[in-house]
Amino acid sequence: MFRKALTIALLLFAGAAHAQQAGQAQMQAAREICAPDIQKLCPGISPGGGRLKACIREHASEFSKPCTDAMKNARAARNP
Repeated sequence: MFRKALTIALLLFAGAAHAQQAGQAQMQAAREICAPDIQKLCPGISPGGGRLKACIREHASEFSKPCTDAMKNARAARNP
């Protein structure tokens, strides 16, 4: 019984670790794809204190389609 529970726990952990890595890869891709849009729409705003996130939300409708698609993919990968 213990062996079965341990096996299930290890499989769940491995799945969670894989999902986290996929989420990180999608997030990195979104950063790279969205960098030009962020520089154009939020110039001079540095990360921290929610300032950049607020700017991104404020200008959400102005981001390019590749950027919005990348952000959606990153969000989906983080919250499977």
